[in-house]
Amino acid sequence: MHQEAEHWAAIAATGGLTEPELKAWTNHVTTCPACQKLNDEEFAMGNLIKTTLDAESPDPGFEQRIIQKLNAARAGKGNRWSEVILFHPGLTTAAACLVLIAVAGAGALLHGPKPASTASSGPTDPGSLPAAVRTVLQHEFAGKTVTRIERNEGDGEISYSVSTNPRDPSEVDFTVAENGTLLSVDTTLETVPQVVRNAINAQVGKLDGIEKNFDNGEISYVATILSPDGHPRDYTFNEDGALTSMEVSPEEVPAAVRTALKAQVGRGLVGGIDKTFDNGETSYVATIISQGGRPRDFTFNEDGTLSSMEVSPGELPDSVKAAIRAQVGRGRLAGVDKTFDDGEVTYEASTIGADGRRHSFSLSEEGKLLSREIAINETPDAVRQTISRILEKGKVIEINQTFDEPNNIVPFEIEGWKDGKPFYFLVSPTGDFLGMED
Repeated sequence: MHQEAEHWAAIAATGGLTEPELKAWTNHVTTCPACQKLNDEEFAMGNLIKTTLDAESPDPGFEQRIIQKLNAARAGKGNRWSEVILFHPGLTTAAACLVLIAVAGAGALLHGPKPASTASSGPTDPGSLPAAVRTVLQHEFAGKTVTRIERNEGDGEISYSVSTNPRDPSEVDFTVAENGTLLSVDTTLETVPQVVRNAINAQVGKLDGIEKNFDNGEISYVATILSPDGHPRDYTFNEDGALTSMEVSPEEVPAAVRTALKAQVGRGLVGGIDKTFDNGETSYVATIISQGGRPRDFTFNEDGTLSSMEVSPGELPDSVKAAIRAQVGRGRLAGVDKTFDDGEVTYEASTIGADGRRHSFSLSEEGKLLSREIAINETPDAVRQTISRILEKGKVIEINQTFDEPNNIVPFEIEGWKDGKPFYFLVSPTGDFLGMED
Protein backbone atom coordinates (compact mmCIF):
# COMPACT_ATOMS: atom_id res chain seq x y z
CA MET A 1 0.00 0.00 0.00
CA HIS A 2 2.81 2.40 0.91
CA GLN A 3 4.67 1.67 -2.35
CA GLU A 4 1.49 2.34 -4.37
CA ALA A 5 0.40 5.38 -2.35
CA GLU A 6 -0.11 7.56 -5.46
CA HIS A 7 -2.63 5.05 -6.80
CA TRP A 8 -4.47 4.60 -3.48
CA ALA A 9 -4.67 8.35 -2.80
CA ALA A 10 -5.99 9.12 -6.30
CA ILE A 11 -8.79 6.57 -5.98
CA ALA A 12 -9.61 7.65 -2.40
CA ALA A 13 -9.88 11.28 -3.54
CA THR A 14 -12.61 10.37 -6.03
CA GLY A 15 -14.56 7.99 -3.76
CA GLY A 16 -13.53 4.87 -5.63
CA LEU A 17 -12.44 2.73 -2.66
CA THR A 18 -14.65 0.03 -1.20
CA GLU A 19 -15.45 0.26 2.51
CA PRO A 20 -12.74 -2.28 3.55
CA GLU A 21 -10.20 -0.59 1.25
CA LEU A 22 -11.03 2.86 2.63
CA LYS A 23 -10.68 1.58 6.20
CA ALA A 24 -7.28 0.04 5.42
CA TRP A 25 -6.08 3.19 3.63
CA THR A 26 -7.35 5.44 6.47
CA ASN A 27 -5.54 3.33 9.04
CA HIS A 28 -2.36 3.57 7.00
CA VAL A 29 -2.36 7.34 6.43
CA THR A 30 -3.02 8.08 10.11
CA THR A 31 0.29 6.40 10.94
CA CYS A 32 2.33 7.50 7.90
CA PRO A 33 2.90 11.29 7.60
CA ALA A 34 4.33 10.95 4.08
CA CYS A 35 1.20 9.19 2.77
CA GLN A 36 -1.03 11.55 4.79
CA LYS A 37 0.58 14.52 3.01
CA LEU A 38 0.15 12.83 -0.35
CA ASN A 39 -3.48 11.96 0.43
CA ASP A 40 -4.27 15.57 1.38
CA GLU A 41 -2.72 16.72 -1.89
CA GLU A 42 -4.84 14.32 -3.95
CA PHE A 43 -8.04 15.44 -2.21
CA ALA A 44 -7.17 19.10 -2.86
CA MET A 45 -6.38 18.34 -6.50
CA GLY A 46 -9.52 16.23 -6.90
CA ASN A 47 -11.68 19.00 -5.44
CA LEU A 48 -10.15 21.50 -7.85
CA ILE A 49 -10.90 19.23 -10.79
CA LYS A 50 -14.48 18.76 -9.59
CA THR A 51 -14.95 22.51 -9.20
CA THR A 52 -13.42 23.29 -12.57
CA LEU A 53 -15.24 20.58 -14.54
CA ASP A 54 -18.49 20.38 -12.61
CA ALA A 55 -20.58 21.65 -15.51
CA GLU A 56 -19.35 18.82 -17.70
CA SER A 57 -20.06 16.14 -15.04
CA PRO A 58 -17.10 13.82 -15.94
CA ASP A 59 -17.14 10.21 -14.81
CA PRO A 60 -15.07 9.25 -11.71
CA GLY A 61 -12.63 7.32 -13.91
CA PHE A 62 -11.89 10.53 -15.80
CA GLU A 63 -10.93 12.31 -12.56
CA GLN A 64 -8.61 9.45 -11.57
CA ARG A 65 -6.94 9.47 -14.98
CA ILE A 66 -6.42 13.23 -14.82
CA ILE A 67 -4.98 13.09 -11.29
CA GLN A 68 -2.56 10.31 -12.22
CA LYS A 69 -1.47 12.14 -15.39
CA LEU A 70 -0.87 15.30 -13.36
CA ASN A 71 1.19 13.31 -10.87
CA ALA A 72 3.30 11.91 -13.70
CA ALA A 73 3.78 15.36 -15.17
CA ARG A 74 4.70 16.79 -11.78
CA ALA A 75 7.27 14.06 -11.21
CA GLY A 76 8.79 14.72 -14.63
CA LYS A 77 8.96 18.48 -14.25
CA GLY A 78 10.21 18.43 -10.68
CA ASN A 79 8.34 21.69 -10.01
CA ARG A 80 10.82 23.64 -12.12
CA TRP A 81 9.01 26.84 -13.02
CA SER A 82 10.04 29.36 -15.61
CA GLU A 83 10.44 32.82 -14.14
CA VAL A 84 9.09 36.23 -15.04
CA ILE A 85 9.77 39.64 -13.60
CA LEU A 86 6.45 41.03 -12.40
CA PHE A 87 6.03 44.80 -12.49
CA HIS A 88 9.76 45.21 -12.99
CA PRO A 89 10.67 48.81 -13.86
CA GLY A 90 11.99 47.59 -17.23
CA LEU A 91 8.74 45.88 -18.23
CA THR A 92 5.31 47.25 -18.91
CA THR A 93 2.48 45.79 -16.86
CA ALA A 94 0.84 44.38 -19.97
CA ALA A 95 4.01 42.63 -21.09
CA ALA A 96 4.58 41.17 -17.63
CA CYS A 97 1.01 39.87 -17.58
CA LEU A 98 1.37 38.19 -20.98
CA VAL A 99 4.57 36.43 -19.94
CA LEU A 100 3.04 35.25 -16.67
CA ILE A 101 -0.07 33.95 -18.43
CA ALA A 102 2.06 31.94 -20.85
CA VAL A 103 4.13 30.40 -18.05
CA ALA A 104 1.29 29.83 -15.59
CA GLY A 105 -0.98 28.31 -18.20
CA ALA A 106 1.50 25.51 -18.85
CA GLY A 107 2.09 24.82 -15.19
CA ALA A 108 -1.43 24.86 -13.75
CA LEU A 109 -1.95 22.47 -10.82
CA LEU A 110 1.69 21.32 -10.77
CA HIS A 111 3.04 23.43 -7.94
CA GLY A 112 1.83 21.38 -4.97
CA PRO A 113 -1.10 21.13 -2.55
CA LYS A 114 -3.01 23.91 -0.87
CA PRO A 115 -4.32 23.57 2.69
CA ALA A 116 -7.46 21.45 2.86
CA SER A 117 -9.55 24.43 3.97
CA THR A 118 -8.55 26.45 0.90
CA ALA A 119 -9.95 26.07 -2.60
CA SER A 120 -7.60 27.34 -5.27
CA SER A 121 -8.51 28.46 -8.75
CA GLY A 122 -4.97 28.04 -10.02
CA PRO A 123 -2.54 30.60 -11.47
CA THR A 124 -4.07 34.05 -11.85
CA ASP A 125 -3.68 36.70 -14.52
CA PRO A 126 -2.16 39.77 -12.78
CA GLY A 127 -4.35 41.99 -14.93
CA SER A 128 -7.45 40.51 -13.26
CA LEU A 129 -6.21 41.15 -9.72
CA PRO A 130 -8.12 43.62 -7.53
CA ALA A 131 -6.63 47.12 -7.66
CA ALA A 132 -5.57 46.93 -4.00
CA VAL A 133 -3.58 43.74 -4.63
CA ARG A 134 -1.93 45.21 -7.74
CA THR A 135 -0.91 48.23 -5.69
CA VAL A 136 0.82 46.02 -3.12
CA LEU A 137 2.68 44.17 -5.87
CA GLN A 138 3.68 47.31 -7.71
CA HIS A 139 4.85 49.34 -4.73
CA GLU A 140 5.89 46.98 -1.94
CA PHE A 141 7.27 44.11 -4.03
CA ALA A 142 8.32 45.83 -7.26
CA GLY A 143 11.06 44.02 -9.16
CA LYS A 144 10.58 40.67 -7.44
CA THR A 145 10.92 37.51 -9.53
CA VAL A 146 7.42 36.03 -9.39
CA THR A 147 6.87 32.43 -10.44
CA ARG A 148 3.16 32.19 -9.69
CA ILE A 149 0.15 34.08 -8.37
CA GLU A 150 -2.73 31.97 -7.10
CA ARG A 151 -6.21 32.99 -6.00
CA ASN A 152 -7.39 31.21 -2.83
CA GLU A 153 -10.80 30.94 -1.19
CA GLY A 154 -11.10 29.67 2.35
CA ASP A 155 -13.31 30.45 5.36
CA GLY A 156 -15.15 33.09 3.34
CA GLU A 157 -11.95 34.99 2.61
CA ILE A 158 -10.30 35.58 -0.77
CA SER A 159 -6.54 35.97 -0.90
CA TYR A 160 -3.67 35.77 -3.38
CA SER A 161 -0.55 33.73 -2.77
CA VAL A 162 2.54 35.03 -4.55
CA SER A 163 5.49 32.69 -5.08
CA THR A 164 8.91 34.17 -5.84
CA ASN A 165 12.31 32.87 -6.88
CA PRO A 166 13.26 30.16 -4.35
CA ARG A 167 16.94 30.40 -5.31
CA ASP A 168 17.23 34.05 -4.26
CA PRO A 169 17.25 34.44 -0.44
CA SER A 170 16.36 38.12 -0.76
CA GLU A 171 12.99 37.27 -2.31
CA VAL A 172 10.15 35.91 -0.20
CA ASP A 173 6.73 34.37 -0.79
CA PHE A 174 3.76 36.27 0.61
CA THR A 175 -0.06 36.28 0.75
CA VAL A 176 -2.29 39.32 0.25
CA ALA A 177 -6.01 39.71 1.00
CA GLU A 178 -8.26 41.05 -1.75
CA ASN A 179 -8.37 44.44 0.01
CA GLY A 180 -4.56 44.71 -0.15
CA THR A 181 -3.90 43.68 3.46
CA LEU A 182 -0.72 41.68 3.84
CA LEU A 183 -1.66 38.38 5.51
CA SER A 184 1.67 36.60 5.66
CA VAL A 185 5.23 36.78 4.45
CA ASP A 186 8.13 34.35 4.58
CA THR A 187 10.93 35.41 6.89
CA THR A 188 14.19 34.12 8.35
CA LEU A 189 15.48 33.17 11.79
CA GLU A 190 17.77 36.20 11.81
CA THR A 191 14.91 38.68 11.39
CA VAL A 192 12.44 37.39 14.01
CA PRO A 193 12.45 38.80 17.59
CA GLN A 194 15.12 37.29 19.83
CA VAL A 195 12.55 35.64 22.12
CA VAL A 196 10.94 33.95 19.11
CA ARG A 197 14.36 32.90 17.81
CA ASN A 198 15.19 31.32 21.16
CA ALA A 199 11.85 29.49 21.24
CA ILE A 200 12.37 28.13 17.71
CA ASN A 201 15.92 27.03 18.50
CA ALA A 202 14.64 25.17 21.57
CA GLN A 203 12.66 22.79 19.34
CA VAL A 204 14.29 19.55 18.20
CA GLY A 205 14.93 19.26 14.48
CA LYS A 206 16.11 21.24 11.45
CA LEU A 207 14.41 24.54 10.62
CA ASP A 208 12.80 24.40 7.17
CA GLY A 209 11.19 27.86 7.02
CA ILE A 210 9.37 30.59 8.94
CA GLU A 211 6.18 32.43 8.00
CA LYS A 212 5.21 35.70 9.67
CA ASN A 213 1.42 36.03 9.90
CA PHE A 214 -0.68 39.17 10.41
CA ASP A 215 -4.20 38.75 11.79
CA ASN A 216 -6.07 41.97 12.59
CA GLY A 217 -2.86 43.53 13.85
CA GLU A 218 -1.74 40.47 15.82
CA ILE A 219 1.54 38.94 14.68
CA SER A 220 2.50 35.29 14.94
CA TYR A 221 5.31 33.16 13.57
CA VAL A 222 4.88 29.67 12.10
CA ALA A 223 8.12 27.71 12.02
CA THR A 224 8.31 24.50 9.98
CA ILE A 225 10.79 22.12 11.59
CA LEU A 226 11.96 18.81 10.18
CA SER A 227 12.08 16.01 12.74
CA PRO A 228 15.11 13.67 12.83
CA ASP A 229 13.24 11.30 10.48
CA GLY A 230 12.62 14.13 7.99
CA HIS A 231 8.92 14.80 8.63
CA PRO A 232 7.86 18.48 8.70
CA ARG A 233 5.93 19.89 11.64
CA ASP A 234 4.58 23.42 12.17
CA TYR A 235 5.04 25.31 15.44
CA THR A 236 3.24 28.63 16.03
CA PHE A 237 4.64 31.29 18.37
CA ASN A 238 3.34 34.71 19.40
CA GLU A 239 5.54 37.82 19.41
CA ASP A 240 6.67 37.06 22.96
CA GLY A 241 7.98 33.64 22.00
CA ALA A 242 5.17 31.67 23.65
CA LEU A 243 4.22 28.45 21.83
CA THR A 244 0.52 28.72 20.95
CA SER A 245 0.12 25.58 18.82
CA MET A 246 2.02 22.70 17.25
CA GLU A 247 1.21 19.96 14.78
CA VAL A 248 0.91 16.49 16.26
CA SER A 249 0.19 13.01 14.93
CA PRO A 250 -2.79 10.89 16.06
CA GLU A 251 -0.39 8.76 18.12
CA GLU A 252 0.66 11.80 20.15
CA VAL A 253 -2.80 12.80 21.38
CA PRO A 254 -4.29 11.40 24.63
CA ALA A 255 -6.14 8.10 24.30
CA ALA A 256 -9.45 9.81 25.15
CA VAL A 257 -8.95 12.30 22.31
CA ARG A 258 -8.01 9.49 19.90
CA THR A 259 -11.21 7.64 20.76
CA ALA A 260 -13.34 10.77 20.31
CA LEU A 261 -11.57 11.58 17.04
CA LYS A 262 -12.23 8.12 15.60
CA ALA A 263 -15.92 8.49 16.45
CA GLN A 264 -16.09 11.71 14.41
CA VAL A 265 -13.97 10.54 11.46
CA GLY A 266 -16.33 7.79 10.33
CA ARG A 267 -15.50 7.06 6.69
CA GLY A 268 -13.56 10.30 6.30
CA LEU A 269 -9.88 11.07 6.83
CA VAL A 270 -7.89 13.08 9.35
CA GLY A 271 -6.30 16.01 7.52
CA GLY A 272 -4.19 17.17 10.45
CA ILE A 273 -4.17 17.81 14.19
CA ASP A 274 -2.95 20.89 16.08
CA LYS A 275 -2.24 20.88 19.79
CA THR A 276 -3.12 24.37 21.05
CA PHE A 277 -2.20 26.20 24.25
CA ASP A 278 -4.39 29.02 25.54
CA ASN A 279 -4.14 30.50 29.02
CA GLY A 280 -2.80 27.28 30.52
CA GLU A 281 -5.41 25.09 28.82
CA THR A 282 -4.55 22.50 26.16
CA SER A 283 -6.89 21.43 23.39
CA TYR A 284 -6.67 19.57 20.10
CA VAL A 285 -8.01 20.91 16.81
CA ALA A 286 -8.46 18.17 14.21
CA THR A 287 -9.35 18.76 10.56
CA ILE A 288 -11.51 15.90 9.30
CA ILE A 289 -12.05 15.51 5.56
CA SER A 290 -15.36 13.86 4.68
CA GLN A 291 -15.76 11.30 1.92
CA GLY A 292 -16.98 14.12 -0.28
CA GLY A 293 -13.75 16.02 0.30
CA ARG A 294 -15.12 18.72 2.61
CA PRO A 295 -12.82 19.70 5.51
CA ARG A 296 -14.30 20.44 8.93
CA ASP A 297 -12.55 21.37 12.18
CA PHE A 298 -13.33 19.69 15.50
CA THR A 299 -11.88 20.86 18.84
CA PHE A 300 -11.45 18.43 21.73
CA ASN A 301 -10.47 18.98 25.36
CA GLU A 302 -7.73 16.80 26.84
CA ASP A 303 -10.34 14.45 28.31
CA GLY A 304 -11.79 13.83 24.85
CA THR A 305 -14.93 15.94 25.21
CA LEU A 306 -15.93 17.83 22.08
CA SER A 307 -15.78 21.55 22.80
CA SER A 308 -16.62 22.86 19.32
CA MET A 309 -17.14 21.83 15.73
CA GLU A 310 -17.35 23.68 12.46
CA VAL A 311 -20.86 23.73 10.96
CA SER A 312 -22.30 24.84 7.64
CA PRO A 313 -25.07 27.47 7.32
CA GLY A 314 -27.52 24.72 6.37
CA GLU A 315 -27.02 23.06 9.77
CA LEU A 316 -27.99 26.16 11.76
CA PRO A 317 -31.37 26.79 13.46
CA ASP A 318 -33.49 29.33 11.60
CA SER A 319 -33.25 31.81 14.50
CA VAL A 320 -29.44 31.66 14.36
CA LYS A 321 -29.43 32.09 10.57
CA ALA A 322 -31.56 35.22 10.87
CA ALA A 323 -29.34 36.67 13.61
CA ILE A 324 -26.21 36.00 11.54
CA ARG A 325 -27.70 37.73 8.50
CA ALA A 326 -28.44 40.77 10.65
CA GLN A 327 -24.87 40.88 11.98
CA VAL A 328 -23.10 40.23 8.68
CA GLY A 329 -24.64 43.28 6.98
CA ARG A 330 -22.56 44.26 3.95
CA GLY A 331 -19.80 41.83 4.85
CA ARG A 332 -19.73 38.07 4.34
CA LEU A 333 -19.80 35.04 6.57
CA ALA A 334 -16.38 33.38 7.04
CA GLY A 335 -17.45 30.44 9.21
CA VAL A 336 -19.50 29.21 12.17
CA ASP A 337 -18.48 26.97 15.09
CA LYS A 338 -20.99 25.20 17.28
CA THR A 339 -19.61 25.20 20.84
CA PHE A 340 -20.48 23.04 23.82
CA ASP A 341 -19.85 24.25 27.39
CA ASP A 342 -21.39 22.49 30.39
CA GLY A 343 -24.38 21.39 28.33
CA GLU A 344 -24.95 24.85 26.88
CA VAL A 345 -24.79 25.25 23.10
CA THR A 346 -23.72 28.51 21.48
CA TYR A 347 -22.66 29.51 17.98
CA GLU A 348 -19.45 31.45 17.31
CA ALA A 349 -19.61 33.16 13.91
CA SER A 350 -16.80 34.89 12.06
CA THR A 351 -17.37 37.49 9.34
CA ILE A 352 -15.27 39.49 6.91
CA GLY A 353 -16.35 43.12 6.94
CA ALA A 354 -16.42 45.54 4.00
CA ASP A 355 -13.07 46.83 5.29
CA GLY A 356 -11.55 43.35 5.01
CA ARG A 357 -11.23 42.93 8.76
CA ARG A 358 -12.39 39.76 10.49
CA HIS A 359 -15.03 40.10 13.21
CA SER A 360 -16.61 37.46 15.43
CA PHE A 361 -19.73 37.25 17.57
CA SER A 362 -21.52 34.70 19.74
CA LEU A 363 -25.18 33.68 19.58
CA SER A 364 -27.42 31.54 21.74
CA GLU A 365 -29.47 28.67 20.27
CA GLU A 366 -32.41 31.09 20.14
CA GLY A 367 -30.41 33.58 18.08
CA LYS A 368 -29.78 36.06 20.91
CA LEU A 369 -26.57 38.07 20.57
CA LEU A 370 -24.34 37.17 23.53
CA SER A 371 -21.13 38.98 22.59
CA ARG A 372 -19.33 40.53 19.66
CA GLU A 373 -15.71 41.30 18.97
CA ILE A 374 -14.85 44.94 18.37
CA ALA A 375 -11.73 46.98 17.66
CA ILE A 376 -10.31 49.23 20.37
CA ASN A 377 -11.20 52.34 18.33
CA GLU A 378 -14.86 51.25 18.52
CA THR A 379 -14.92 51.55 22.32
CA PRO A 380 -15.78 54.78 24.21
CA ASP A 381 -12.89 57.09 25.15
CA ALA A 382 -13.27 56.25 28.85
CA VAL A 383 -12.97 52.53 28.08
CA ARG A 384 -9.82 53.06 26.00
CA GLN A 385 -8.23 55.08 28.77
CA THR A 386 -8.91 52.35 31.33
CA ILE A 387 -7.54 49.67 29.02
CA SER A 388 -4.36 51.68 28.51
CA ARG A 389 -4.00 52.26 32.25
CA ILE A 390 -4.46 48.59 33.18
CA LEU A 391 -2.27 47.09 30.45
CA GLU A 392 0.45 49.76 30.74
CA LYS A 393 3.14 48.55 28.31
CA GLY A 394 1.19 45.43 27.39
CA LYS A 395 -1.04 45.03 24.34
CA VAL A 396 -4.64 44.26 23.49
CA ILE A 397 -5.29 40.87 21.91
CA GLU A 398 -9.09 40.94 21.69
CA ILE A 399 -12.04 42.98 22.96
CA ASN A 400 -15.54 41.52 23.27
CA GLN A 401 -18.69 43.42 24.21
CA THR A 402 -21.09 41.16 26.14
CA PHE A 403 -24.88 41.42 26.23
CA ASP A 404 -26.05 38.78 28.69
CA GLU A 405 -25.17 40.48 31.96
CA PRO A 406 -27.87 41.36 34.54
CA ASN A 407 -29.12 44.89 35.20
CA ASN A 408 -28.47 45.86 31.58
CA ILE A 409 -24.74 46.27 32.23
CA VAL A 410 -22.91 45.65 28.96
CA PRO A 411 -19.26 45.24 29.95
CA PHE A 412 -16.25 44.93 27.70
CA GLU A 413 -14.16 41.78 28.11
CA ILE A 414 -10.52 42.55 27.44
CA GLU A 415 -7.97 39.90 26.52
CA GLY A 416 -4.51 41.35 26.70
CA TRP A 417 -0.87 40.36 26.98
CA LYS A 418 1.13 41.81 29.87
CA ASP A 419 4.47 40.85 31.40
CA GLY A 420 4.78 37.87 29.07
CA LYS A 421 1.45 36.22 29.89
CA PRO A 422 -2.30 36.47 29.08
CA PHE A 423 -4.21 39.14 31.00
CA TYR A 424 -8.04 39.24 31.21
CA PHE A 425 -10.23 41.94 32.77
CA LEU A 426 -13.63 43.68 32.52
CA VAL A 427 -14.42 47.34 31.88
CA SER A 428 -17.86 48.98 32.10
CA PRO A 429 -19.21 51.16 29.26
CA THR A 430 -18.36 54.21 31.36
CA GLY A 431 -14.75 53.13 31.81
CA ASP A 432 -15.00 51.61 35.32
CA PHE A 433 -12.61 48.75 36.02
CA LEU A 434 -14.80 45.73 36.93
CA GLY A 435 -12.09 43.31 37.98
CA MET A 436 -9.98 40.47 36.62
CA GLU A 437 -11.18 37.31 34.88
CA ASP A 438 -9.70 33.84 35.27
